[in-house]
Amino acid sequence: MISKSQIQKEIVVEPERFHMLSNEERLRYDITPKERLALMDEDTYEELVAIWAFACLKSKYKDVYRIGGAGDKGRDVCAYIDLSEDKYDLYQCKHYKNALTYSDINIEFGKLIYYSFSKAISVPLKYYFVAPLGVSPSLLDLIKDKGKLLKAKLKNDWATKIHNKIIEKKSIPLIGDLLEYFDNFDFGIVDCISPDYFIDDLRKEGHYYFFYFGGGINSLPSYNVLMPNDVAINEVAYIKHLLDAYTEDSSANITVDNITDSAYNRHFSRSRESFYKAESVAMISKEISPATDDEFEKLKDDVLNHVGDTYEEDYNSGYERVKAVTKEASHFQVKQNLLAPKIGSNELRGVCFQLSNEDKLIWKIKQ
Repeated sequence: MISKSQIQKEIVVEPERFHMLSNEERLRYDITPKERLALMDEDTYEELVAIWAFACLKSKYKDVYRIGGAGDKGRDVCAYIDLSEDKYDLYQCKHYKNALTYSDINIEFGKLIYYSFSKAISVPLKYYFVAPLGVSPSLLDLIKDKGKLLKAKLKNDWATKIHNKIIEKKSIPLIGDLLEYFDNFDFGIVDCISPDYFIDDLRKEGHYYFFYFGGGINSLPSYNVLMPNDVAINEVAYIKHLLDAYTEDSSANITVDNITDSAYNRHFSRSRESFYKAESVAMISKEISPATDDEFEKLKDDVLNHVGDTYEEDYNSGYERVKAVTKEASHFQVKQNLLAPKIGSNELRGVCFQLSNEDKLIWKIKQ
């Protein structure tokens, strides 16, 4: 058994950005998920399989690694149930233009046998093939019935099709201890994952599906975060800044308790409504965006930059400032952001209050 320190691999945490679709491609709706799979290059496809295991099978696996490349010993993606005990499932990513056939992958079985026999790798608990167009009927027939037909065919073909392809410029005959190992090997671990199952898993997961498959504007989810009657804990900061702005304008102490009897009540209500409109957009962003690439965070940065000059102008009170800044924000043209179809003037005003909630826009003039 190989030790943890001997394993050379790349742990899957988040996908590489350059393998994802561009914003324009994500908003296309005329390409099916299977067509997207077929259009991917091999490296992107392998990355997506690793992401699928990482994001969709979290309850099963503790660690997921990409191993592909020179010296991978026939391993593409290793999904570990227990890394310390070297218990894992192996996913072979085969990006072919047609359904996978026996002749496409017989060499992979040779590598599995040879490298596990020589203890360069341990035997996986399950050995899966994942291909965009699935496997051919003939290969499926070989795999089923616990791989008995597969074992017989591999044994018959070893001397002619496999022995000299496991390691370059080296012949590995199926004789002696290796033959005995082969005869005792359990080919029942071999299985395949259908592309429909794979795609459906990713669709249920959410944001990775959108970033690799797109699906158009209609594929964006919708949320409607309702505004509670009473101020919630997540509103405390921006509400304080609003009340300070009202107090500065009126010279009277405006509070949550007396706001309904003040001249600022309608503005206060509209501001809260806008905040929750923006909160709904933030929820969409969380579903379609990886943690390292949140579209709503980009939107907040863009709005903050857009209203900067307006925010820094001279005002007599914080109330004048908040009205001017939110008005300016409502005219912002959202571009190159996946959330654009979900954003109107009310949501843009709400972004200002989201920023105020982070103390990035403070309305009171006299601090």
